[in-house]
Amino acid sequence: MKITLRDLYRGPLTVWVEDPVTHAVLTDLWSDPQINVLVGDGKPGVMHMVNASPRGFHVYGVVDRDFDDDNSSGWTSPDCRALRLPAHEIENLLLDFDILASLSGSEQAARVRKLAHDHAQKMRFWMVCCRVLWDMQRDLGKRKVLRSKAGLA
Repeated sequence: MKITLRDLYRGPLTVWVEDPVTHAVLTDLWSDPQINVLVGDGKPGVMHMVNASPRGFHVYGVVDRDFDDDNSSGWTSPDCRALRLPAHEIENLLLDFDILASLSGSEQAARVRKLAHDHAQKMRFWMVCCRVLWDMQRDLGKRKVLRSKAGLA
């Protein structure tokens, strides 16, 4: 059980992520015990934990872009403590059509890419609805705009 901040922020680097999928991806990708990856249960949780972390600890957040712009141009800035990915969700970065074609055993990568694109095209209406709801929540004050000391302005 972690009972102190030093226990929570063990190691030289702590990265807060939104969900267990991102945790699994980054933990497997980095395979480095020096990097402590923790789940903040969504973007608001990640932002809270990054902003609440005491200075002197190397604490960062990795969040999905969702409907915002990515902030990759500012990632090297010392003031940027939360990295908004250049994809709607981290899962989008995992799509490797060569591997998916190989796993299918019968389709070429170009065909798998086309199938994925065609499926995504069918979801435009759903994505537009999600965006409209997101904007309405923001405009009604139900969704906070990510302007923070973590560099997500």
